[in-house]
Amino acid sequence: MPIRPTFLAAGLLLATPLTLADTFEVSVKETQFDAPLTQTTVANADGKFSAKRQVSAFSSRQKTRTTSVDDGTFWIFDTYTTLYDDLDYDNYYSTLSITLDADTVYSEAPVYAVVYLGDETEYNSVHVSSVFTIYGDDSSDSLTIDIDLVSGFRPYDYDVLIELYDATNDELVAFSDALDDADLSLLSLESNDYDTPQTEQTVVVVEEHGGSSTVWSLAILALVAGVRRWQHIKN
Repeated sequence: MPIRPTFLAAGLLLATPLTLADTFEVSVKETQFDAPLTQTTVANADGKFSAKRQVSAFSSRQKTRTTSVDDGTFWIFDTYTTLYDDLDYDNYYSTLSITLDADTVYSEAPVYAVVYLGDETEYNSVHVSSVFTIYGDDSSDSLTIDIDLVSGFRPYDYDVLIELYDATNDELVAFSDALDDADLSLLSLESNDYDTPQTEQTVVVVEEHGGSSTVWSLAILALVAGVRRWQHIKN
């Protein structure tokens, strides 16, 4: 099995939502075609090669949908989510796995995805994927993103927003959120700094039994002691 590369990302949020701290840290693994996704660069409209975009380049998004995408050449066919790692058994998980199946009318196209986590009021970007290539409506070109929430995420039922960008011009071409797909809705998550394992406590119980058996035992001991004392005096 190949070892998947790990990307570390830290971000400064532009606003303070109800459930995210001002700073956060995530560790991310990306795979496509069952292999590690390697960072690629593509030539943009000016003929220059663009570098991987940073999380800080994408501002928060309001939960009220105000953005529409008219480009019909790209779309997100489906998304799948799985939750892992709950050390304290509180049903809030610290690892989120997202599988993204994006399609295009073109035979192939380079794209990248931006993942947001949302509370009651807004979405905040937590990861920008590497550039990957999609091939028409081929379902085998799905991208899997495993996001380990290291710190800064309080226990909450988060919604997910995924935006898809054309890597040649950085234009938003498709998106999907909790309104489009139930798999992106109400995901019980918390970061590792909140997911502390419970320690077992050893309790020692001392049981004392009383009642008639105890009374009879004391009476017998007293009788034996009396008999021995009488024999001692007699002798």
